[in-house]
Amino acid sequence: MLGKAPSTIITDDDKAMAKAIAEMLRNSTHRLCLWHILQKFPEHLAHVYNKFPYFGKDFRHCIHETITADEFEQEWGGILSKYELGENNWLQSLYSRRHKWVPAYLHSTFCAGMSTTQRSENMNKFFKDYVRSSTMVSDFVY
Repeated sequence: MLGKAPSTIITDDDKAMAKAIAEMLRNSTHRLCLWHILQKFPEHLAHVYNKFPYFGKDFRHCIHETITADEFEQEWGGILSKYELGENNWLQSLYSRRHKWVPAYLHSTFCAGMSTTQRSENMNKFFKDYVRSSTMVSDFVY
């Protein structure tokens, strides 16, 4: 990139990566992969999904259909209250970093429509099926 840091970096929720980006790429915006965040919800909140059939719908609405930060805040608070999740430590931690993953907070960050690392991960998987560390460059190009 000719010595220029990227304006935005999207990663999974890795603490070491977040620390390195904060230290080394201070002028880059660090976003968290929305797909990775959403994948963790059923694991951390299985009891809520099992007990309340509409939780998933309410949660998706809160994340994907709120436009402004104020609207998100109101929806988030409503969900915490409705499903008695105010004391959930995992949600509190996630909420404290909402400006890195909630779409309503990311309108000013240009990412060409990307909110996940899924595209690059799909490419990695594709190449891992065909390329090994022992693959010669000439075999790869051919």
